[in-house]
Amino acid sequence: VDVRIISATNRDLNKMVEQGLFRKDLFYRLKVVPIRLPALRERKEDIKPLIDHFLKIYRDKTRKEVEGFTEEAVQILMNYDWPGNIRELENIIEGSVILCRSRRIGRSEISLVMDLDRDTEIVNPDGISDLNLKRMYDNLEKTYISKALEKYNGNQSKAAKELGISRSTLLRKMESLNSEAIKITTDH
Repeated sequence: VDVRIISATNRDLNKMVEQGLFRKDLFYRLKVVPIRLPALRERKEDIKPLIDHFLKIYRDKTRKEVEGFTEEAVQILMNYDWPGNIRELENIIEGSVILCRSRRIGRSEISLVMDLDRDTEIVNPDGISDLNLKRMYDNLEKTYISKALEKYNGNQSKAAKELGISRSTLLRKMESLNSEAIKITTDH
């Protein structure tokens, strides 16, 4: 059997070997042709082609007629620090396509997915992202619940059915997501 192993890590294995946290013999067996792939924040020129690539994937997947991004949205994405690298970028593009209600994705969609306020900087002074996955999911849930309730004029039973959940689950979600943030809460 002729086997080739390709392994990847976001850790400094040289340093880990020195500290005794990674087996030296395994390190030298794996280190035949090392390839260092810089983090996305170190290769900003790749962001625009990746945005276009992920837009095409999620536009096709959702069957939405999204043509692209506004200049402001592109600037937000270009200036962001990307601690989650390409996976984080892909998730943000997917969420933005899902939330987009026009032909172009703008700051409003990006802000919802990245949980940015109008005046929020993309990266705080320490270089740590303000992105929080739970807040992103909560924002998506609030948006979907609001849209379903709006579509059915506040009828929670119909909205729950549209969302594919039970009415009691909808009520629990509305309560846990802070129901005043959800536009229509009329019980029918």
